[in-house]
Amino acid sequence: MELGGLSNPGTVTLNGATSVSFPDGVQRADVSLTNGSLVDVTSVNGGTIAINGANFDMSQSTLQAGLTSGTSIPDAVAGNITINARGNTNLIDKSLIANDLLTSAIGNGGNIQLTTSALTITGGSRIQTVTNSNGASGDIEINANGAIDISGFTEDGLFSGILTRSAADTSGFGGNITINNAQGSLNLANRGFIGTVTRTSSNGGAIALNLNNLVLETGGQIITATTNIGNAGDITINASESVTISGESRDFVPNPFLDLDTFDLNPLEFITEPNPNVAESGPLGIPYVSIERTPEQIINGTTVLGAAENQVDYFSFSITNGNSRAIFDIDNGFTGEDGNVDTKIFLFNQGTGELLEVNDDSQAADGAGGSREVFGSFSTDSLIETTITEPGVYLLGVGAFPSDASNNELIEGATPEVGDTYTLQVSLENLGTEGVSLPEDPFNRANFNLNVEARSGLFSESTGTGHGGSLTINTDKLILNNGGRISTDAFDAGDGGNITLNVGSLLEVNNASTLISSIARDSGNAGNLVIDTKQLQLNGGIVSTDTFSSGNAGEITITATESVMLSGTTVEERGRIDSNARPGAIGNAGRVVVETRVLQLRDGAQIRSINRGNNMDGGSVTVRAKEVSAIGTSPDGIFPSALVTATLVGTGPGGNLTIETERLLVSDEAALSSSTRGAGDAGTITIRATELEVSDGGEVIASSLGDGEAGDIFLQVNDIEVTGISEDGQFPSRIAAFSEENSAAGSVTITSNNLRVRDRAEISVSARGNGDNAKAGNLDITASSIVLDQATLSAEVNAGDNGNINLDSQLILMRDRSNITTNAEGDATGGNITIDTDLLVALDNSDITANAEDSFGGRVIINALGIFGTEFREQQTPDSDITASSQLGASFSGTVEINAPSDDPSAGLFQLPENFVNLKLLVATGCGTSDGNQFTQFGRGGLPTDPTKPLRGETLWVDLRPLPRHSARRRKNPILPSNASNAGNWRRSRVIEANRWIINNDGVVELVADSPQSSPFISWFSPYYCVR
Repeated sequence: MELGGLSNPGTVTLNGATSVSFPDGVQRADVSLTNGSLVDVTSVNGGTIAINGANFDMSQSTLQAGLTSGTSIPDAVAGNITINARGNTNLIDKSLIANDLLTSAIGNGGNIQLTTSALTITGGSRIQTVTNSNGASGDIEINANGAIDISGFTEDGLFSGILTRSAADTSGFGGNITINNAQGSLNLANRGFIGTVTRTSSNGGAIALNLNNLVLETGGQIITATTNIGNAGDITINASESVTISGESRDFVPNPFLDLDTFDLNPLEFITEPNPNVAESGPLGIPYVSIERTPEQIINGTTVLGAAENQVDYFSFSITNGNSRAIFDIDNGFTGEDGNVDTKIFLFNQGTGELLEVNDDSQAADGAGGSREVFGSFSTDSLIETTITEPGVYLLGVGAFPSDASNNELIEGATPEVGDTYTLQVSLENLGTEGVSLPEDPFNRANFNLNVEARSGLFSESTGTGHGGSLTINTDKLILNNGGRISTDAFDAGDGGNITLNVGSLLEVNNASTLISSIARDSGNAGNLVIDTKQLQLNGGIVSTDTFSSGNAGEITITATESVMLSGTTVEERGRIDSNARPGAIGNAGRVVVETRVLQLRDGAQIRSINRGNNMDGGSVTVRAKEVSAIGTSPDGIFPSALVTATLVGTGPGGNLTIETERLLVSDEAALSSSTRGAGDAGTITIRATELEVSDGGEVIASSLGDGEAGDIFLQVNDIEVTGISEDGQFPSRIAAFSEENSAAGSVTITSNNLRVRDRAEISVSARGNGDNAKAGNLDITASSIVLDQATLSAEVNAGDNGNINLDSQLILMRDRSNITTNAEGDATGGNITIDTDLLVALDNSDITANAEDSFGGRVIINALGIFGTEFREQQTPDSDITASSQLGASFSGTVEINAPSDDPSAGLFQLPENFVNLKLLVATGCGTSDGNQFTQFGRGGLPTDPTKPLRGETLWVDLRPLPRHSARRRKNPILPSNASNAGNWRRSRVIEANRWIINNDGVVELVADSPQSSPFISWFSPYYCVR
């Protein structure tokens, strides 16, 4: 069948019996289907539909092709639907374009191809290809030049969208969806969607979008999903400018209980004898049943309802008649009753999502099982007594205190965990013998809604054993706001798909409800997240991979050529990048790798890998950047800006934290942390940097708060400064490895050129527990210089093995009450301190101590070329001390060994005389010039300088003796007389006494004497030994 027309005169050519041709140069007419119009070519062989027009409009109408059931022709192929609209195409008010394979049809579905300028799909309208038979559904291809808008839903909840679906258990492959809109935009809003789904062993179709801009808002979604062993299709988006995902649908409130897994009470055998503890039971009795939650499962007698997992327990039941009494009672396990969990119960109408009743603690002598009297008073039970007015399906939810819920929302908060027990007593009137079946949704035709979440987003989900599809976005700018999501989740044995985001300039994720995630909720593994961009900004947003079960969490790899900026905006909205093993999980957490030029975390933002699961491995966190800074806390001061690896429960080890950077700043109570609260060991912290500053309460810590050992800290940093305390004065800046319980603390190893610790900051290793396993680690520092200014280096222990401090540095300077200490509390022995240095200076009551309380003091060994300002003392004094004492007395003191040239810096020096030589013999007394005079000086270097007097200038002596008269041309090698007797005939050069001074051309004062050829000067003073 072909529909079309011309708005101006022209020739339409009939091509046989199946098609027509329209001239290109003539304007086409509009084509409209309204008021319930139906164009249907479905048959055993399948017909085709072609529409040619200017604008194409549909309202409350259907355009349908496909194969009907009962087809007997093997390998039949349904015909295609082809629409060419030179203008706009509008589908409104539950209009439908479908090419379906009906049940029992043999063959494959046909395709739908739509070419138009702009496209609008609204009011619950659909374009779809669905297979309900063994054949594959057809593909959908849309080519547009302008905007494509898909939005809205009907009053009864049918969403507008584009869909391919493999619907039956044995159906073939789902079709692909391709949208080409290179110069235009695609807008999905108000629950509008594009999706492919498979419920069979065949794979679902892929979605490919090629466009300029993509906008998903107010619940707009793009989805691929699998509910069986077939794999979900991939999603590929190529947007030359931008992708924006924002907001939730506020107009439509989905019911989260329709597809909820529950424990069904309907098949259970209810006891009908009167229950004397139930006042309302009457003479005939209200039927009741007892349901026990054991540490492993939930049972009723010999009937096993299911596993006792770490989640809220939901019990479903149906009521056949209205105005039926219902009583639900759980005895409080904290007041002597059976059970060990403080419960809170909720009653919902499953069909409407309405929250009917909620109760935490009630004192009553009646109930389904009756509240029991304990210690003279009735226990406070979780108790609901109500009358159910309408028949239907209802849910009882059991959470742990504190938990909460509201209309159309699942219970959130604390949950019963594996190992928790309670007994639920249920009394019901008019119990239904069979559960009331809820329809998939309330429509007979085109009634499939792919996702009941109200968030805008891109989703690929696996709820069966098939794998989720991968999700790839290539764009210049990607923005997620106000609850927008990108996720690939695995709810069963199938793996979640990978997420790859290639963003040219900016990827921005804002607000706490906004996230990019891949989650493993069963035995399937979560997918990996790969982000490649110029700038990544998380303003309260989240990038994460998680596992809730035996599947592993995925890995996160982020490469940002310019920067990665994480910040928190409110208490609840803390930007973070994390890979987690959630409570109850037995899968491993994934690793996180961030490579960028600048990484900044503020206001409680975090990058972390946390293991909350059972006995599995935590993931590692690796950062490579030119600059890394973690600054401040969340607005309430609870959550620090931090890089974190942790194991919180179980025996699995925590992951390692590795940072490679030029400059690293940890300030204002921010933290770099590796920790354990369970039996598993914490991971190590390794930092390789040019500069490290830990200031104003910042921390680099490896800790154990459980039975597992704390991790080690390795710092290879050229320049380290640890300085100051927090603004409120409570928390010192520190580098620390410690344990709080009966476990070993880690060690701290530092290799640096310059280490400065100032203003009450500290570097420490300590074990604060009291068991034999509470062992402190070692503090090993190798540096060119170590400067402590009102600061501490410590290795302390309460009970176990002591910690040691080993320092190797050319200079160790301690000022203003600084301390190097391996003190021990209780009956622990003081630790050892070994110092190898050229120069040790300890001033202003700065101490080196290895003291003990109720045991032996430790050992202090100092190898130094020079020690200034401190000395060994038996006990500490107000001066700078070196001690290894014990409060038990001198016999329990440790040892102090000081190896230096001498304790006295002046030892080995001699007092020189003021006049090392006889000065009188160095001064030539004036004598008349004559033969035989001499001037003799003893010693080297002239007259000795008195250090207590000003330095004297140098005196320039000038030899003004007349030169002998001889030939102007000297012989190079003068010949001495050969006859030794003639040697005495040589005239010896005379020393002439200066008798006046002059200033030469260089401005220098010279002492001179008159030439011997001038008139002789006769001194009026003749020394007694001069001979005239």
